[in-house]
Order: sequence, then C-alpha cells, then structure tokens
Amino acid sequence: NLLLGVVKSIGPVVSAALEYDTALNANYEANDDLRRDVKGFLNVGIQVTMTDNLSVHLTALDLLENGPATTVMDRSIRIVYRFSF
Repeated sequence: NLLLGVVKSIGPVVSAALEYDTALNANYEANDDLRRDVKGFLNVGIQVTMTDNLSVHLTALDLLENGPATTVMDRSIRIVYRFSF
C-alpha cells in the first residue's frame, strides 16, 4: 500500500492537510465491502489552533467515495485539548 500526504501551514494559526491512500492492497473479491473500481482514498483537512493546548480539526474523508455503501463523503470535527501533568 502507498500513502502520500502533505501538510502546509497557512499562517501561525491554520494548517491544511491532504492525504491520498492508493488502496493497492484493496481486496477485490465479490464479498468485499469496497467497490471493485477502487480509485484510492482522498482526505483533506484544516486544523485551527486556538491556544497551545486547544485546536479544532475539520476533516473531509473519502472524497472519492470508495467506502462501503458510500454515497457522499464522510466528514468529522475534532476538538483536541492537550494537557500534561
């Protein structure tokens, strides 16, 4: 399998990410959940850093719609809080 990724800072607060998984190891059997014409998996995201400890991640997953029963892309919002003691 081959995974390619790029992360680019846009100023001191925002970062953009792009990743592509070629899905070379996808199983093409009839009972597989993946579609037979797998084009790979494309994900994009934005990270906004609020403070040193707090950031928000907005992510769009599987833009090429290869997942099981996928008709639209998946998306997620993550709130990340880092704390150490």
